[in-house]
Amino acid sequence: MKKIFFILCFSSLFLDSHSQTGWFRVSDSIPNFQIYKIQFTSDNTGYAVGSFGYYLKGGLLTTTNAGSNWKFDTINDYQPVDICFSSDNTGYLLNWGIYKCKVLKTTNAGLNWIVKDSVGASIFKVKFLDENTGIVTYKYSYARKTTDGGNSWADMYGMLWQEPTYIWCFDADNWIVANGLYYLNKTTNGGLNWNPINVGFATHTLFFINSKTGYTSSDYGRIYKTTNSGYNWSLIDTLGTYYNTQGGCIYFLNSDTGFISTYGIYKTTNAGLNWISQKIKSNNNYSSMSFINSKTGYAAGDYGIIYKTTTGGDVIENPVPVVTPVKFLLYQNYPNPFNPVTKIKFDIPNNPPFTKGGQGSLITIKIYDITGREIATLVNESLQPGTYEVAFDGSKLTSGIYFYRFVIDNFSDTKRMVFIK
Repeated sequence: MKKIFFILCFSSLFLDSHSQTGWFRVSDSIPNFQIYKIQFTSDNTGYAVGSFGYYLKGGLLTTTNAGSNWKFDTINDYQPVDICFSSDNTGYLLNWGIYKCKVLKTTNAGLNWIVKDSVGASIFKVKFLDENTGIVTYKYSYARKTTDGGNSWADMYGMLWQEPTYIWCFDADNWIVANGLYYLNKTTNGGLNWNPINVGFATHTLFFINSKTGYTSSDYGRIYKTTNSGYNWSLIDTLGTYYNTQGGCIYFLNSDTGFISTYGIYKTTNAGLNWISQKIKSNNNYSSMSFINSKTGYAAGDYGIIYKTTTGGDVIENPVPVVTPVKFLLYQNYPNPFNPVTKIKFDIPNNPPFTKGGQGSLITIKIYDITGREIATLVNESLQPGTYEVAFDGSKLTSGIYFYRFVIDNFSDTKRMVFIK
């Protein structure tokens, strides 16, 4: 896990209390309440929906100040299971009941809800392309689609699923649904026809970064990747037997950086080849994540607890003061050899040619194996002059020799380190 320590010249009494952890709590605990889905529609506006176990009762959490405060609205006689908002104001809510399941719509940020569909079938997931076009999935190979904001619905058949876990929408024609068992179901004509794809493993989560490349996870924390729109999948990593990702979430910020939530949160910076545990105070199950940019995101799950990061999940701490460095310097990692964590320290001088008008210089520190293959990116950001320290967790590596390379402007340095299990 990456940790960056920046050495400042003032008392720790003035430090932001959130600076000691990549994720900090922004909501109160709600006993027996499980959040199923969290979604932020803008920097300040976010929604989270969940229920109280198997009781027909749940609630909707809403914030309009970036998670600083949350308003809780109780939903009685139904179990809320999913939400999908297309803007700050317009969204859809699925409610499961004993005799009828309902699709509700709001156009005023949840102040009022209007029933847009009511079906006597177990309801699971909803996904809208925009305010008008959406698909709702039900149990046992059944779905309904609307193109007019829920005023009318068309039945869809030909799928193969039991209890759908995720819906992904590329455009009006291309949709894909994870089954939770061994099939993905794909349509390329807006749902007129569906193609069940037998992938051979349970598909618990689903996330695509473009029309070709996507990720899913399965039992025992196994993570799979596709580069041909979901038709074929390759196993790229395994978190371990304890980390069943059922009820978890995958979320990618770009082609390299992504998160997976299960009992804890894990981050990759090399397109899923390696995953490092994030520092978070609770190992509860986190069923859903939502990011509004590369640094700011939210994770929610057990007991209605919501965590937030403003650092992309990375830890930034502030230890003892030092004098501003006078030259670039990359230190030898310590300890070396190491198992499983080592620290890498580096200096950035206060030298105008290298600070680009006071905006800071782009620094990268990357880890490579002995063949030259990139293992991880520890630092990739602009930093002001100072002394920094980054922690590297090599617990998933095999024993051997590795290298770390520091690059900034026209200066670079590489050092060797040894990992022993």
